[in-house]
Amino acid sequence: MDEHIDGKTLIGSYVCSEQPGEFRWQPGPLTQAVKAGFWVVLENIDQAASDVQSILLPLLEGNSSFMTGYGEAIRVAGSFRLFSTISTSKVDVYHCTEGRTSLSSLWRRVMVRPAGTTDLVNIVTAWYLDLEPVAKKLIETFEWLNGASELIVPSNIVFFGKFSLRDLLKCYKGISGSGMSFSADRLSVDTHSCILKEVVDVFAAYSPSPEKRLNIVRDIAKMLGVPLTRAETLYCLDRPVLQEFQGAVQIGRVTLHRSEDAVSHEKKPFVEIRSSFHVLERIACAVKWNEPILLVGETGTGKTTLVLNLAARLGQNLSVLEARLLLTSRSKNQLLMEYGKRLWDKVSVAPYQRKDSEISSDEEVAPRIMVCCWGPGNPPITLDISEKRVLWISC
Repeated sequence: MDEHIDGKTLIGSYVCSEQPGEFRWQPGPLTQAVKAGFWVVLENIDQAASDVQSILLPLLEGNSSFMTGYGEAIRVAGSFRLFSTISTSKVDVYHCTEGRTSLSSLWRRVMVRPAGTTDLVNIVTAWYLDLEPVAKKLIETFEWLNGASELIVPSNIVFFGKFSLRDLLKCYKGISGSGMSFSADRLSVDTHSCILKEVVDVFAAYSPSPEKRLNIVRDIAKMLGVPLTRAETLYCLDRPVLQEFQGAVQIGRVTLHRSEDAVSHEKKPFVEIRSSFHVLERIACAVKWNEPILLVGETGTGKTTLVLNLAARLGQNLSVLEARLLLTSRSKNQLLMEYGKRLWDKVSVAPYQRKDSEISSDEEVAPRIMVCCWGPGNPPITLDISEKRVLWISC
């Protein structure tokens, strides 16, 4: 939930029908859930708009009926359930919700506390049993990084808050998929280096400051038992190796499948600099594990170019969409539909009488009809009325 989700998004609104100039009622997700008896979870309810809270009030008070946006009262299904969440680091959830929403007293509050060290070990070993020998050490590193998250990423940068269990599992997934063996009593130097790379990519790559990143790399290396010289070499000096084979492309520690059409694709010049190869390796890692990735940087630093280059090497079709244009187009469509609906409801067809000063002696004095035409306009909307008696207003 946020300020962009209003009450009409949940209840429903009028939308254009297939017939030009007509609108039909489209029930929203909340209306459909109330009627069908579905369960609904509203995330970040403390960020909901004020009209959303007024809509939820009858449901929280236990009313058996629910009013839709066009005046219909529907019966609340017996199996309908409403849940909400609030993200907070505070222990007392009452003080967290107090002052944020006027409906806090109507919710049954349940505090979901973060998992402890023992619980984290049980969770990650259940997912990745082969990493049990290094699970405790990685979780200790994870907990230390959570305490130092403000040092890694300042509060005015894109990333906010502490690292979550999702980040920890992402790190474990990369380590488990590296193909290394973790069953030996003493791990090899290559295995330690592999673990260090994954931990650094997940937990330290967010920091915009190279000095802070290097300090975090050194601290992680100490906790994982990697020599500092080795850690500084991996992070500062080594460049990931890029190799292209018949059916695969290897970028550092990541190997991706390559399409047969990739060989015939025209290759554009690519400057092989170390920083670009490190970013390319992280992008390839996200592609391998099917994870969304956000590239942050100034205009012209090569964010889109790196993705284009990787897609060309793999023979993967790529569509580049400009989000600003999409948002602008969507906003325009919403405004047109909203104001067009209001205009159609108010002045769809109405008598029109011209002033006497506007009528010449040879013209008829009979009243004419004003018609507001709302629709795509191609082909134009017509009515079966003589054009002499109709004043057309195109919208």
